[in-house]
Amino acid sequence: MSGKVSNQKKFAAFDIDGTLMRWQLFHTIVDELAKRGRVTMSEYQTMTDLFAKWKRRTGPNSFSIYEEAMMNTWFALIKTVTFDEYHAAVQTVFNDQKDYTYTYTRQLIEKSKSNNYIIIAISGSHQEIVQLIADYYDFDIAVGTKYPTINGKFTGEEITPVTDKGVILQEIVNDYNLSWEDSYAVGDSSSDAKMMALVKNPIAFNPDRNLLVHAKSQGWNIVIERKNVTYELINQDGTYQLK
Repeated sequence: MSGKVSNQKKFAAFDIDGTLMRWQLFHTIVDELAKRGRVTMSEYQTMTDLFAKWKRRTGPNSFSIYEEAMMNTWFALIKTVTFDEYHAAVQTVFNDQKDYTYTYTRQLIEKSKSNNYIIIAISGSHQEIVQLIADYYDFDIAVGTKYPTINGKFTGEEITPVTDKGVILQEIVNDYNLSWEDSYAVGDSSSDAKMMALVKNPIAFNPDRNLLVHAKSQGWNIVIERKNVTYELINQDGTYQLK
């Protein structure tokens, strides 16, 4: 957990991949390492084939299958890749991807900052890329997944907030003496649901199927951004209306 000490009280918490950023930074880092020859050609071909199947929407679980393959590739990579090699890949991904954001969430961050909110990033992506993005968009606090190293080599250990973002958010609120009043949390997948359930203004942004079902059951607001149009679905007495 890292951030700037502040006397501000209210906060807005954001997932990063698929919520602020238009694609998955974690996946892009693994892909960059693969392009640098850190995986075999057959492993890389498997990744690209699964990605293509997801892009073609060949099945309801095609993205989960692709994502699992990326995770398996990463855990194989950290047995051999050095931190310097990894850091170079992270910097390349940041330089390439830093401006590929969704308009709605970027503007919500800007609006929240102007209203003196503490801005929090909680992401399953690598801490190093999360911190770079957080600094670039002037977040106050950034929490990502950490992979400890010893003597420039990864230990293979993973410390991730994804298992319960609600616990991480609660710790941040306590540590920084923040207020739950008018608080916001924005996410796009079911892993964001626990932190969203804690705040006064949860927003399901471009939600996956599981989060969409959960958001509707809880009456949370839903926002869809498509091309240059944003659709806000507001719960009015159990019925969603397009704003």
